[in-house]
Amino acid sequence: MLRLLASLTLNVLANAVGLFMASLILSGFEISGVAFIIAVLIYTVVEVIADPLITKIAITSVPALRGGVALITTFVSLLLTSLLSDGISI
Repeated sequence: MLRLLASLTLNVLANAVGLFMASLILSGFEISGVAFIIAVLIYTVVEVIADPLITKIAITSVPALRGGVALITTFVSLLLTSLLSDGISI
């Protein structure tokens, strides 16, 4: 249980840093104040749920896609976060 909590905490922190850096570096990628926290939580939840699902689909259906699972998971997470949260615009 402690290991799961530590992993989840690190995942949230890494996603927060990643989204913050993306908002600084990329033009057209904006995150507003308080909604940043909500966007990070939505992004993390979607990523945690979508990663194993997309990996399983890639292994069974399209083995060549295994290498791109992280990119697809990131795209799906950003797309759903953008749709579900008003605080992030891409």
